[in-house]
Amino acid sequence: MEDWQGPPSEYLTNLTDPWGRPVRYRYPGIRNRDSYNLRSLGLDEVVSEDDIEN
Repeated sequence: MEDWQGPPSEYLTNLTDPWGRPVRYRYPGIRNRDSYNLRSLGLDEVVSEDDIEN
């Protein structure tokens, strides 16, 4: 990619979930150790089974 200017975290600074809260970015990922993880804590804002993640 010719226009690449840095790590993905530089591009994900304004990413929000459906509730308007920031999506959490982690590199390297826990589930995707050779890549990254994105996570929304869901409506309750608590780490639980209703979280949305890749």
